Amino acid sequence: MTKVQDALAKIDGVSGVNVSLADNNAVVKIEKGKVSTDDLTAAVTGAGFSAKVN
Repeated sequence: MTKVQDALAKIDGVSGVNVSLADNNAVVKIEKGKVSTDDLTAAVTGAGFSAKVN
């Protein structure tokens, strides 16, 4: 598991994470209404990476 995967997976309401370091991309499955984009961005930046939500 990557640092980004680990950080995202620890968020309450995240039900799945798939990270591609080669593509600089993460796909995150969440429970609707439990996770904000700010939560996701904070987890990624806290792991030492930049983040942009599409």
